[in-house]
Amino acid sequence: MFCNNEVDGVFVMPKEVLKYMNNAKKTELRLIMYIFAKGSSFDTEQAAADLNESEDMINSCLAFWRGTGLISETDGGAGIKIQHAKKKEIKNGQPEREKGYSTLEVANATMNDDEFRQIVKFAESTLGDLPNASKQAQLYYLYENLGMQSDVIMGVIAHCAAMGKTRYDYIKKTAEGIHNDGVETYKELECYFKAKEDSKQFETAVKRIIGAGDRAFTKSEKMLVEKWEKEWQINEELLTLAYDRTIALISKPSLPYMSKILESWHNDGINTAEKAEELLEKQGQLAKKKSADEKAEMTEKARKAGFDFDFEDIFEKP
Repeated sequence: MFCNNEVDGVFVMPKEVLKYMNNAKKTELRLIMYIFAKGSSFDTEQAAADLNESEDMINSCLAFWRGTGLISETDGGAGIKIQHAKKKEIKNGQPEREKGYSTLEVANATMNDDEFRQIVKFAESTLGDLPNASKQAQLYYLYENLGMQSDVIMGVIAHCAAMGKTRYDYIKKTAEGIHNDGVETYKELECYFKAKEDSKQFETAVKRIIGAGDRAFTKSEKMLVEKWEKEWQINEELLTLAYDRTIALISKPSLPYMSKILESWHNDGINTAEKAEELLEKQGQLAKKKSADEKAEMTEKARKAGFDFDFEDIFEKP
């Protein structure tokens, strides 16, 4: 069971909690604070009473935090204990380098470690291939050397299989990249895959709007598209309007020019096509008024100079 080190009535929480702040609901945040404040003991019924919530709600919140890997029930089921993800061993200030595992090491892990055995069985059933010692060693590297949780590894295997990528070296490389991006729990993995899919769909939408076909974006173009999606959260309607505006002004597609238009709208708080069209209409009216005022001023100056004509008759009206 987790025992909190309380000093002068102040309790400490692990920094890992910060990673889940945006995804946690209000009640879930209240519960995790309650858990660490209690420290030495935890009772679901008492927690429900103290937080003025139902026991079902408390159990639901507990499920969320168990899913993050930060807490788990004690063997007796009457308390909560803190969980720490396995980390790569640090030697002389440097992380342990990738190591090869012998057939005996892998065989022992398969026989004696229930979690790793589950990973191997899942790989076999999902990929339709009985993994040999070499393939099992690649899975064991992810599990033992990188310290990835078993459900995360299985999630990566399932994801790769769904894409038709069943080579173990591909799975290992994909899992390494996901691990290096800071994904530690299955819930984070789901969010990671969803974000990747959303980015892919957004990029496809941009290509369709500007008529880029299958052309790959350049590095600078990709950075612009990522900014539109992740930072400015531009929708397709606004993208289409920015593209139409770009063609109207410079007669050719240009992501940098589109980005200037979108940035201007973003800075003005314009986040829908309707608002952008209203702004463009106002700008158009102001431009017409300015042009009319300038012509009237020129006409007045001409008359004062002794010329009798109207500049409205000289300039072609739109």
